[in-house]
Amino acid sequence: MKNYSLMIIGMALAFFSALEIMAMPGNPIRVFYLDNGLQVIMKEQHEKNLIAVNAYVKGGSRTETPDISGLSHYYEHLIFRGGTDKQAELETRKIFQALGTFFGFTSDDVTDYYIITTKENLDEALWRHADAVMDVKVTQEKVDKERQVVMEEYNMDWDRPDYRVNYLLLETAYKVHPYKITPIGLKDVILNSNLEKFKTFYQERYVPNQIVLACVGDFDTKEMLEKIKMLWGRYPKGKDSFELGLTEPEQTEFREASVQMQAANTYMQWAFHIPEAAHSDIPTLDVLNSILTDGENSRLYQALKVEENLVLSVGSYVDKRKDPGLLILDLQLQPENEAKVAQIIFDELKKIAEAGVTALELESAKKKIENSYYFQHQSFINQAQTLSFYGANSDIVLENYYLDQIILTDNTDLIRASRKYLRPTNCSIATVRPEGSPETAFASIADNLAFPALEAEAQASAPATKKVLANGLTLISKPDFSSNTVAVEVYVKGGLLAEDEKSNGLCNYLSGCLLKGTSNKSATQIAQEIDRLGISLSANSFEDYSSLSLLTVPYNFMPSADLLLEVLTQPSFPEEEISKVKEDILARIKSLPDRSYELTNKEFAKLIFSQSPYRMSVLGEEATVFRLTRADLVAAFWRLNVPSNMTVALVGAFSDEDLQFLENKLASLPQKEKPELKLAKENYRAKSQTKELPLEKTQITFNIGTMGAGIADPDYLPLKLVERVFSRRLFFKYVYEEGIAYRMWTYIRPRLLATPFTFEMGVSPKNYQKGKKGILNEVRQILGSSIPADDFEVAKKNLVTNIYLSQETNSGQAENLAFYEMAGLGYDFPDKIKGRVDFISLEQANQIAKKYLNPNKYTMVIVGKTPKGGD
Repeated sequence: MKNYSLMIIGMALAFFSALEIMAMPGNPIRVFYLDNGLQVIMKEQHEKNLIAVNAYVKGGSRTETPDISGLSHYYEHLIFRGGTDKQAELETRKIFQALGTFFGFTSDDVTDYYIITTKENLDEALWRHADAVMDVKVTQEKVDKERQVVMEEYNMDWDRPDYRVNYLLLETAYKVHPYKITPIGLKDVILNSNLEKFKTFYQERYVPNQIVLACVGDFDTKEMLEKIKMLWGRYPKGKDSFELGLTEPEQTEFREASVQMQAANTYMQWAFHIPEAAHSDIPTLDVLNSILTDGENSRLYQALKVEENLVLSVGSYVDKRKDPGLLILDLQLQPENEAKVAQIIFDELKKIAEAGVTALELESAKKKIENSYYFQHQSFINQAQTLSFYGANSDIVLENYYLDQIILTDNTDLIRASRKYLRPTNCSIATVRPEGSPETAFASIADNLAFPALEAEAQASAPATKKVLANGLTLISKPDFSSNTVAVEVYVKGGLLAEDEKSNGLCNYLSGCLLKGTSNKSATQIAQEIDRLGISLSANSFEDYSSLSLLTVPYNFMPSADLLLEVLTQPSFPEEEISKVKEDILARIKSLPDRSYELTNKEFAKLIFSQSPYRMSVLGEEATVFRLTRADLVAAFWRLNVPSNMTVALVGAFSDEDLQFLENKLASLPQKEKPELKLAKENYRAKSQTKELPLEKTQITFNIGTMGAGIADPDYLPLKLVERVFSRRLFFKYVYEEGIAYRMWTYIRPRLLATPFTFEMGVSPKNYQKGKKGILNEVRQILGSSIPADDFEVAKKNLVTNIYLSQETNSGQAENLAFYEMAGLGYDFPDKIKGRVDFISLEQANQIAKKYLNPNKYTMVIVGKTPKGGD
């Protein structure tokens, strides 16, 4: 292990102490401690006009006794509702729609409140952030309003088998520690906690010495520190610890638990106890986790999916926590395969514990972790959250060691860690099965396994440029050296525009098969090459196009691009592999009722569209996908994947040689005729229509909408501003002011053809009528008077800011360049959007609202049982 030195900065200031650390790529990290105990972590990065500030309030659900279980999460809701001496209730959230982003979450260890903003908005964003977190005024009225919202979130989780299985896993794996209860907490506490309990909790726990504040972005450290001292330094220090002193005993025997509920498949999670986040074994466990499930060449994917096709999905993650956490395996499968899957997993874990892994597996895992680390930290907020995590849950100095520990991991470490942590007696399995499924016990498999015992400087970015090659392909490139990554997006126009009812699902099926074999490589060899390079390579399909996406690091660009181009131009569609892809798609289609919002959206599209290809689902229908053949895939591939139908965007830290390499390869593709696509115009509906699916659900989900405009239509941007106005008003009204919904969305999706102006809501049955009528009345009110001028100005800022935020990563920039060019708006549309939005008048927006919205003529789809006489 290398020796690391820290440079302690002596400062003649009594107000704080500081140290400097060379950790993640970019400029040094500087750590300061204010006299009141606030830890401040700073990292200057001047490549983007963005600043991320992340506040971690220590504790989370981990330090909650049963009588206050869930109050950390409840307070997250109350703080986002807001209301201080300086800011009115909901003012912070509303103002930040113009300033940038104000968001957060609650975990087992922390409650997080972060902002992302620009230099121009920094001062206002900083004081509003500090004031919102530290000075909220909690009243009985606010507590009561938010209670229903929290309960809606609680109920939503209870409907989902993929959430229920995690709840079951935690209460099985943990017997003593508060981690056995999820952050949302206990229902009784949510429903019955009084105002005094809420006030005491806030006064005691929201104190500076319980907070870590991390800042990353375009600021001067000295100036930024002065701002933070002024805003945060005035709060007094509080209690030093809320530790409960509860230690989870060592698990010495195998555990299992199961429940049955309405579900399409079996959802299974495995847990193995692991040490705390600061422990030196964590990097080794990360390597082990990557070997198990990261990519199609991973141990368990090969054993369970490629060789036996026993699972629909398999994944895993290392749940790093302040106290000892878990390594979790997450699977979805058919009930009849449960026992065989369990046996294979235990056998694979035993093989690693006995003999370790191959040199190729080990090196691939290390490379993937290293590259993933760089990919993740493109974003300033991700950097800030990583630094906050180390500051709150581990040790900020350890961030400096992480990648070196990954590189130094060897087979001896993997064998030792496998024997110590992956033994059956340290394992808990939770299973959620479809109703009526036979029960399967795994104890005999675990008990009979003879598991081995443990032995005693940044370059400036440049504008994007576009080049149309001789074969008709459009290539757009944009250097960006703010992160050590290169992104490539290949967009092939098609999707639903290339399908009809008989071929629905074809493009999605085609995308799923692209990485399953080429004329030179098998699916396994492609997966091995992805692992060897440590890259991200994926194929997806959407309403208007299919995409092939690459994220790599600069020194690997040429071999990574070679692989992308081989997949793009030489797919072989082997029968064995494409049949597995079809099975997975069919399973997802069958399980759609498990996901209420997806089902609502699908049925809504079928009802509101009559001519447009958007009436169909990207996934396809069970019958159509079942009939699709290899010949269909081959024909669709050669029809759509022609240069004149492709837009390729390259963004990141690439060299001139890299760009020329990619251009030469793309220019060599043969010129072919551009395919004709279905661009049917949707007719306006002259009357209302409603469809109800009376499924047994805890929540009712519903969509209400009218036909809108396509992204290239002159009406789109004014209509998008109208959408932003309604989104803000309805979200705050029904999630915060009324407190009847956890989800209240308003949107018009950016697509080539017209899409609906949609209101999407999820509520308890008793609040269904209130929600529906409230939305329609809000439309009537706006149409009958005018959009408020203040709301309109916030909508403009919000729309522009969201475009800027979408370009924070190289992948995001590449996606925007390719999409807007393909849509006919030009690759530089994001750069021009502020001028276009500023040009739109309030009068124009009001006219557009009246043109497209009609509260008396709408389409509506409801999933769930409405109360008697409810519709």
